Amino acid sequence: MARHTQRGKDVPKPKNAGQLLIRGKSGTAGKVRPGTRPQTVKRDEKRLRGLVRDYASADVMRHITIVRQGIPANAVTVLAGGLGLSKEQLATALDISVPTLNRRARQEIALSTPDSERVAGVMQLVGMVERWATELGDGAPDGFAPTAWLGEWLSTANPALGGAAPLTLLDTAEGRTLVTQVLGSLESGTFW
Repeated sequence: MARHTQRGKDVPKPKNAGQLLIRGKSGTAGKVRPGTRPQTVKRDEKRLRGLVRDYASADVMRHITIVRQGIPANAVTVLAGGLGLSKEQLATALDISVPTLNRRARQEIALSTPDSERVAGVMQLVGMVERWATELGDGAPDGFAPTAWLGEWLSTANPALGGAAPLTLLDTAEGRTLVTQVLGSLESGTFW
């Protein structure tokens, strides 16, 4: 059994550390393969995009399971890239220590539950905007990239948020709830 350090103590590394159950195309459970290195993020991007879709379409109990298992640290890099942000910008906005994020990615350790919860909040927002684009179908503007649009929206000051950029509110549960409500108001046409 592999070993890792936890709070200064050398302890056995759990067999499933850094793994996350996701639903495959056939509906069966699969796993993000252990041994994935940060330099292989592109190879795992499709798998992580599937995780975003899986998370967005899952019920609350599945959300809890995903967050408790811990989201792979390299999910932050993939999400940031899709949003047009740097990994450092997204990690800072989510109050995740960049050195800790890098170490966890390098050691293939999943994010902590609180960090996973904040990343999951961003995944929900991405899923929400991707769902809108799917529902628009041919009505979506040519070349519309939902995740890139969301990144721009998150980075832009919003009057409904007292002039704050939504990205600056993602570090707290209340902030994520408020950002989700304001984003949802765009779909319904109800503006704050």
